[in-house]
Amino acid sequence: MKQKQQSLFDYHNNTDTKRKYGRTTHGGVESKGKRKEFRPLAENKWTHLTLKSEKAKGPWSFLTPKNQQIIREILKEKSKKWGVKIAECVNVGNHLHIKLKFKYRKGFQNFLRSVTSLIARKITNAKKGTKLPEQKGKQNKFWQGLAFTRVLKTSYEVLQLKGYFKANHIQAQKGEKARERYLNAFNSWIHSLRTETSSA
Repeated sequence: MKQKQQSLFDYHNNTDTKRKYGRTTHGGVESKGKRKEFRPLAENKWTHLTLKSEKAKGPWSFLTPKNQQIIREILKEKSKKWGVKIAECVNVGNHLHIKLKFKYRKGFQNFLRSVTSLIARKITNAKKGTKLPEQKGKQNKFWQGLAFTRVLKTSYEVLQLKGYFKANHIQAQKGEKARERYLNAFNSWIHSLRTETSSA
């Protein structure tokens, strides 16, 4: 008996397929302990990458002049090596927000792997293959959870990220309350802009 041909649209509405290909985000602190899934990435589209560490404070803070320089040099070197274009990087002290674009998935994966390992080693002065200083007997992890990525599919999402990055710049300079004030105003503007566009 001839097997019934499956509709292409039915296939893409399949739950397993949507879970694998319909997502735009992956990782983050909330992903810790959960089942690992395929990281959704899109070549030649802007991606929001977040790297967070609860250990990045005091001498390990990303905002010390020495560590800022370390991070800038590593990002510059590895982005050039692996074909990653970085449009902006926001350093908030214990985490980094990076807007980037890449041509090849493998190149981004190599970039992410080398950047995270190098930043952790350089900032903590740990040698390759050894435990972090002051971490004997504890889980040897510098980064908090998996790296978070979000693929930006629309110009509206790119605009949202621009405001979010500015809010984090403000947080690094003036604190959390100033960040929240800016975000409230920005989100109100975005909401009104979207309402006007949809009603036009």
